[in-house]
Order: sequence, then structure tokens, then C-alpha cells
Amino acid sequence: MLSKLLSLLEEGRAWSLEDLASALGTGVPEVKARLEYLEHTGKLHQVRMAGGCDSDCKSCSSQCQCNDFKMPTMWEITK
Repeated sequence: MLSKLLSLLEEGRAWSLEDLASALGTGVPEVKARLEYLEHTGKLHQVRMAGGCDSDCKSCSSQCQCNDFKMPTMWEITK
């Protein structure tokens, strides 16, 4: 499953957890666990989109709107 997941991610397109789960024939929790494993082993890293909040709004101003627009977690293959 890990090689298939990496193969899908190498395509360079954006995948939702649900789309990955469907393509792999498994559930979202399983995909999430595999992504976390691949990050832990250094094969993937998380990418935060510009304007997103990296610290759960702990360092944002009182006018932070991150809670109004949750940025999705994106993953990129480590080169």
C-alpha cells in the first residue's frame, strides 16, 4: 500500500484524503496513518499554504480568521 500511495502522490496532483482512500480501496484513517508514517520516515513532508496558520492560532493576532477558513494539510514528496 505504501508504494501505491507514493505512486499516486508522485503524479503531482492534489488528492483529498477521501480520494486517496478510494483509490487505495481503504478508509481515511488508514491513509492518514500511512501519510504520517511516510512523514516520520522522511519520505513526505507537510506543506502549509500561504496565509494558513501553522500554530493553531496561538501566535496570531486577535483578528485572526484562520478558524473561519481551515487550510487543508497538504503533503509533498521529499526530494
